[in-house]
Amino acid sequence: MVDRLFIAMCSVKELCERVLMRTTRPSVLFVMPQLNAGGAERSLINLFNELPTDCADMSLLLLNKTGSLLSQIPEYVNLIDTPSEIHEMYGEKKSLQMRLWWMYANAVSKIHTKDDEARRQYRWKKFYSSKIGMLRQEFDTAVAYISGESLYYLVEKVHARRKVAWIHNDYESAGYHKGFDEPYLERVDDIVTISDKCANALRRQFPGLKNKIKVLPNISSLSAINKQSLEFYPQEYSSQGCNLLSIGRLNPQKGFDFAVDAAKILKDKGLDFHWYIVGPGNSKEINGLNRMIKRNGLKRNVSLLGIRDNPYPYIRNCDIFVQPSRFEGKSVVLDEAKLLCRPILVTNYQTANEQITDQKNGVICDMTPQSIAESIMKMLYSPELLKQIQHNLQESRDRWSTNIEDYVHILTNVG
Repeated sequence: MVDRLFIAMCSVKELCERVLMRTTRPSVLFVMPQLNAGGAERSLINLFNELPTDCADMSLLLLNKTGSLLSQIPEYVNLIDTPSEIHEMYGEKKSLQMRLWWMYANAVSKIHTKDDEARRQYRWKKFYSSKIGMLRQEFDTAVAYISGESLYYLVEKVHARRKVAWIHNDYESAGYHKGFDEPYLERVDDIVTISDKCANALRRQFPGLKNKIKVLPNISSLSAINKQSLEFYPQEYSSQGCNLLSIGRLNPQKGFDFAVDAAKILKDKGLDFHWYIVGPGNSKEINGLNRMIKRNGLKRNVSLLGIRDNPYPYIRNCDIFVQPSRFEGKSVVLDEAKLLCRPILVTNYQTANEQITDQKNGVICDMTPQSIAESIMKMLYSPELLKQIQHNLQESRDRWSTNIEDYVHILTNVG
């Protein structure tokens, strides 16, 4: 009798555990460097906005808890406290001792490496990793939503049943260092990238990991973007002439040096225009572009606006959205401009035709200032072409949908 009661009690216990397993939501952690208004950062906010709020217990860890998008994190996402040692390494405010150590780490890393990406990798391996402890919380799934230090931290310092690396760029064009990244990518369960061409680049670089690689395009939230685009009219915009707009980080990838040179050509042709560039940059990048603007006599034609918490009114009200990039994965801002039905001009970087069909929903030009300038002039003086492009974009917008189930699956499928 006692034995049968014990067996019955065990059966009830097992049943309760199974029910609990079915009803308890999985825990998911995203790791990001910060939340400035870059494409990957906006993509993450859009993903949070589109995910069912009850699909998982969602958490976000920022290595540096800063950024203009912090206020846009949905309430259901738990922004966890950045561990103190990470906060002091990556944050703006450092103790004197930490600042001296940080300067030494950067100086040594600069001596031993040739570019910024290699410098960050060397600095992580030789200096940062040994000073950072394991994250105390445990998760069912943990995601490094951008490559680099977020990935290294995820692999080395986070306890999770599944780990996912999210890569937002064309790996071959971005100048990443395969030898350093490969051991980290070997230790994750899935590698998500944002387009077929990006996936093919990863498969060429990491043939042994090809079965881990999956494609999930960046998400753009139509309802949120449309609502925010109506909040104001940009006071900087000129009431006369043409308002051109570009958005992105002020690094060489985005090709804003092409934009300045193209602006000089447009000015010489007598076009009445102003070209606004929205996005963050370091002092070297900002000063370099400002010198180009001054040297070409373009102070009245080209403006660097810096970060804008809400860039969507700028997109909605521009005459042409120009993306002069050297390379992209799958551009978030390009999808946003498409949803707001703006005429779009992009350079012919490798993945451009995955988002733009030339003469249908935008124009693709050669990756030169001359071609950019000529294409802008052609678009402005071809009202029928602009009308047809906007008509096609509106039709696509009316059919817009997000297959959110695929994202839920990758985040909550913990076996």
